[in-house]
Amino acid sequence: MFMFHCVIGNFKVHPLVMAMTMLASPFIYAEPTEKGEVLPTIELKADSEQQANTYAANTASTALPLKLNIKEIPQSVSVITQQRMQDQGLTTLVEVAENVTGVNVNRYETNRGGLYSRGFVIDNYIIDGIPTTYSLPWSSGEIFSSTAIYDHIDVVRGSTGLTTGTGNPSAAINMVRKRATSKIPAATIEVSGGSWDNYRVLGDISNRLNQSGSLRGRAVAQYEQGDSYTDLLSKQRLTLLLTGEADLTDSTLLSAGVSYQEDDPRGPMWGGLPAYFSDGSRTTWWKGLTTSQDWTRWNVKYTNWFADLTQKINENWNVKLAYSHGKREADSKLFYVSGNPDKTTGLGLSGFAGAYDVNVDQDDVTLQLDGQFNLFGQNHRGVAGYQYLNQDFIALGRSVQDISTSSIYAWNTSLPDPAWGAWTPAEKYTVKQNAVFAATQLTLLDPLKLILGGRVTQYEKNLPLKKKTIEYDHEFIPYAGLIYDINPTYSA
Repeated sequence: MFMFHCVIGNFKVHPLVMAMTMLASPFIYAEPTEKGEVLPTIELKADSEQQANTYAANTASTALPLKLNIKEIPQSVSVITQQRMQDQGLTTLVEVAENVTGVNVNRYETNRGGLYSRGFVIDNYIIDGIPTTYSLPWSSGEIFSSTAIYDHIDVVRGSTGLTTGTGNPSAAINMVRKRATSKIPAATIEVSGGSWDNYRVLGDISNRLNQSGSLRGRAVAQYEQGDSYTDLLSKQRLTLLLTGEADLTDSTLLSAGVSYQEDDPRGPMWGGLPAYFSDGSRTTWWKGLTTSQDWTRWNVKYTNWFADLTQKINENWNVKLAYSHGKREADSKLFYVSGNPDKTTGLGLSGFAGAYDVNVDQDDVTLQLDGQFNLFGQNHRGVAGYQYLNQDFIALGRSVQDISTSSIYAWNTSLPDPAWGAWTPAEKYTVKQNAVFAATQLTLLDPLKLILGGRVTQYEKNLPLKKKTIEYDHEFIPYAGLIYDINPTYSA
């Protein structure tokens, strides 16, 4: 595998280059300027929310709506920064998960899988603090999505009901997008290639859009394609991010953008290989064996429009209004085999073809007030807010059963595309969630902090096909934690 990496505007200098520069420095002189001429000043500022060029993250806000130092959070937190993703080549979410303590990856077949923590499936997937559309029974490879548009990824183990409302007490994964913070030109270009004709190209460009730098933009694009050691399987993946920021006033910041992710695998498997022969003995297959067909596909698209407006009220308090609209589309034609083949002939498998069209639309609105205050000679922090979520899910399906297959020892991957019937509704539901939340971090003593919080949620899930409605009215979710600073590095 090879990789070419070029950074413009954010240089990484090799020590040998630095040494050569120092040796040559006596012969290098600045070009004289005209009398009285003042060269323009270049101002560099770092965004505390972005975790580039470092392995050590300072803050996280996935477990709590408060943005706290990681050692002040009374839960186990891991942050995979952009620098680490680049250095380790973690180009997909599942590769990040495989490098997070306490997270297990269960790959169902070539293009699906689930993440687990503390014995429960992880179903809380968050983008910039807002829960995203994900349904495990109808998953279409979302955990294999690209990390190109993310600055860092937070993983909080345990319940995150204060920020997400519903879900399992396993973990929450918060993917924080790259932002348009740079006031100077910066660009990154990466080209890589590897086995089975896998190629990937990435471009990341950011700059100010006016002279003062009050208007900034950033564009990220990645394309990758390749084959696999598994017969028939190939992939095409496109990832885009276009985002901008505007300083409307000295105390008002507007951020907005759109991201697009498309994964288009061809020849994916649906289900695994038979584990036993018809006589009960274990099977042993070669690595590249597939039971798929050349007409199969599993196309997934996710488009997310987002905007947030942050107003600084004074030196201590801010109010933020955020909106997000996400649309997920999955279009698949799949082939599944069942049964146990004969050990001698390889015959005995039955085929099943399924086609599915899944559409999910989700709207989120969050209004949040956060800041700090002094009381009894100590500094404390607080947050309060409102969150609204509306999700519409519909899945259509059609299938063809009892398809004759060949011997698995000479598998026919070119069976004719079945004569599909009419689409029928497979599942449909609407989820509405309204919630108010509040939390505070109280400094009892300089090394001792108490965190208290709560969330009141009104939840409704309507399933018309099953003629069923699930409701939780004014469900209260408490939160409490006590943190003691042992030293500048450790807390308990």
